[in-house]
This record gives sequence, C-alpha cells and structure tokens, in this order.
Amino acid sequence: ATLAACVLASRSARPAGGSTQAAAAAAAVGTSAPVFDAAAATKLLRSFQEARWRALGPDWDAAALSSAAEGPALQHLRAQSNQYASRGWFQRFKLSSLRVTAVNPAGPGAARVEAALRESSSMYGVDGRRADEVASEYDVVYRVAAGSDGRWRVASFKVLGKEPGEGGLMGWLRR
Repeated sequence: ATLAACVLASRSARPAGGSTQAAAAAAAVGTSAPVFDAAAATKLLRSFQEARWRALGPDWDAAALSSAAEGPALQHLRAQSNQYASRGWFQRFKLSSLRVTAVNPAGPGAARVEAALRESSSMYGVDGRRADEVASEYDVVYRVAAGSDGRWRVASFKVLGKEPGEGGLMGWLRR
C-alpha cells in the first residue's frame, strides 16, 4: 500500500450504521489499505515510550529511537539523551497507563493522536543517587506519519500537563 492509500480511523469516528470512516475510505480508493486506529496508535506509543526510556536511561541507548520516531521528535529525544549523557544524568520510568483518546487523519499517511498517560519517573544524578521522583498524569498530542518503509513513527509531540510534574519528560527540562 502506498502512503496515500493508508487509511486512518478512530473508534469515535463511527457513523451511524456501524461502518467506519476507514472502511469507507478504503472502498473509495479501491484497496484494503492498512488501518491506523486506536489499537495501532497504542502499539506505536508504547514503542515510542520504551525507546524514550532507553534513550534517557542509565545507558543513554538512543539506537531504538529511529524505529519509533522521526523528524522533530527524533531530534528532540536524541538531543535530550546527549544532554543527559554529557551531564551523567538518567531517568527510570514506569508507565501506569496509556489511553489513546482520539485518532484523526491529518493528510495522506499522517494522523493526529491524542493520548492520556500516567507515569512515574525517578531522576538520578552523576553519582547514581536518586535526586527526584515524580508521578505525573498528562495528555499528549502526537503527530504520526507512515514512512516509506510502511512503519508509523511519531513525528512530533506536545505535552499538555495536567499536574505540576507535567509528565516527567517536559517537567525536567523546564526546571
């Protein structure tokens, strides 16, 4: 399937009568194009979170980032990983919940994904001792895109904090 044929769907975007926008769009292009729905978004976001955790963890392993991120999201997380490594900092994360609340088409091979996350993170200093611990609940708006290899990746994201910790990811950068 080509990028233009990628069909996006949201569970909340079901018209009366039971068929989804994805099915209608697939029929319109005459193909059974892959569907990017809430389940696919959840899988991508879990992969993205795991890659982020490795990049900001004690080994600063950014190798997996390119499998789940591209563009500004990839550049941001690589820079953050490099900053942590140069200062000897690292974080450990625990995801308590990830709930995709909306998946909306944003052009051929692109979607806007809204999600609610709850995680805890501990920040460690150069001495390896825990410096701080934050439990956060936050919303994130992701822009995702299908690459030429057919894989979906996070292209950009904006954290919309609900609590003072603002999700650990951005809270640490604003201190």
